Amino acid sequence: MLHDRGCWYNLTAALTILTRKRMAKSVRNEFLRATGELDAIREITEEKQMYDAREKASLDIQSNLIDARQEGIEIGEQRGKLKASVQIYEGLLGESVTSDSELNSQTIESLESLVTQLQKRLRNRTS
Repeated sequence: MLHDRGCWYNLTAALTILTRKRMAKSVRNEFLRATGELDAIREITEEKQMYDAREKASLDIQSNLIDARQEGIEIGEQRGKLKASVQIYEGLLGESVTSDSELNSQTIESLESLVTQLQKRLRNRTS
């Protein structure tokens, strides 16, 4: 009977060791699988962040181009109005009308100044 207990003890100890090894291997495999999934999630997250950053930069560039284009249109319209005003006032004063090409070479500030001068001359003439 004592011999049976020793065998039973050895069998139980062997099963315990075997079970622990299998559990350790199972836990290790599960851990490796989980870390692999976490790595994949991290890579997807980093790729998404990079994609989002590229998309934002692209949208910012497009927005800046639209703003610049609109600003250019507004400046062109302002120049056109000033040039037309200069030519109309010159015509009303009986002077030779300055050509578009000559007016194109002037800054907006100088066109504004010229319009102001012509307006004053026209007012003084009619007073």
